[in-house]
Amino acid sequence: MQYSIERALNPAIRAPRAFALRPVDSIQLIDKYHLKIRLKEPFATFLTSVSLTNCAIIPAGWEPSGMKPAPGTGPFVFKSFVPNETTEFTRFSQYWEVDEKTGDRLPYLDGIYVQKIVDDVVRFAGLRAGDVDCVSGPPFNIVAKALKEKPIPGIVIGENYAGNIWLCFNVTKPPYDQKKVRQAIACAIDKNKLLEAVYWGLGEVQNNQPFLKVSRFYIPVQDRKLDLARARQLMTEAGYPNGFKTEFLQYSVHYDVSTAEAVTGQLKEIGIEATIKVLDRAPYFKMMRNGEFSISIGGYEERYDWDDAYYMIYHSSEIGKNNWPRYSNPEVDDLLRRGRTTLDWEERKSIYQKVVEILKEEVPALNLYKPLRAFAIRDYVKGFREGFGMRFAWHGGGAKYWWLDK
Repeated sequence: MQYSIERALNPAIRAPRAFALRPVDSIQLIDKYHLKIRLKEPFATFLTSVSLTNCAIIPAGWEPSGMKPAPGTGPFVFKSFVPNETTEFTRFSQYWEVDEKTGDRLPYLDGIYVQKIVDDVVRFAGLRAGDVDCVSGPPFNIVAKALKEKPIPGIVIGENYAGNIWLCFNVTKPPYDQKKVRQAIACAIDKNKLLEAVYWGLGEVQNNQPFLKVSRFYIPVQDRKLDLARARQLMTEAGYPNGFKTEFLQYSVHYDVSTAEAVTGQLKEIGIEATIKVLDRAPYFKMMRNGEFSISIGGYEERYDWDDAYYMIYHSSEIGKNNWPRYSNPEVDDLLRRGRTTLDWEERKSIYQKVVEILKEEVPALNLYKPLRAFAIRDYVKGFREGFGMRFAWHGGGAKYWWLDK
């Protein structure tokens, strides 16, 4: 772990989530199982930061070579990998963990064979045909019907809320460098209709923050109301009474593109004529980091603390890395610094209350909704439980608990 953290903090590595480890001052190896980590200053989210995806643990001296991944410490061992096609794992016989309910050593399965199938309809057809045992992201129309009307014989739907869908502005590029334009768009978007159109209503709309209303991190700030008259007024005040033309830059994920299509329809109501440019993952991420876009619908993973949610996206030091809006505000920078160095819960909450209020006013990005995340599983797959954040391998769940009753 010492090597992994120090490697992530090395500027030459350019680790995208090094921001979450920067308060680390030094690391001392005590013995085989213990480290002593000294921090430069108080860091409220340190334990969260070292337990999330900020720093994968890899062997000392290992560096990427070809397509062979680093050995890990999980319940399964890598066997084979065909880029964009398949990944195969086998059971790790020396895995340390046991099932807390039975006392049996995990994992139960002898192996897992993962096949990439891009189209959600084709994936689900493979499940129904018995070609696969479990699929992620089944079609939302099928999920909605199974959950609301009639279950599917032989298939179990697993569901939870995870991840966030947002509208990202490049605040350094006209016309989105004008706050009133961004506010106008925020007033013109009907989040409930978007959620219904793209995700069949399966999710929860957000008031510009990535937390569910039941989360202890939720900040009770009133969201903007849909108000086309106010949106048109703001457009006029910004110097665009007749609207303008724009282009959405989109990653080729079906639901992100569908959301962009639905948003372009709503923006026509205030004179904005939008087209959509779709790219594969690598060029899309590169252009977003470099600010080579105007506006985009995107998604990002579940957030587990205020610092995890806001620092990487809105602190000015993250421009060119994680701050895709390229937003820079000294007051927000100071609040985000104080938020991660303050240990008192109520004091932190008041700090992030101000952050959310400023972001609502300035709208460098607009959180839209948190869609339902679903899995479809054959009923002979037993022991299924979602891991932390709906991950297959995170604490409390995942494939290590599965077994087949067939």
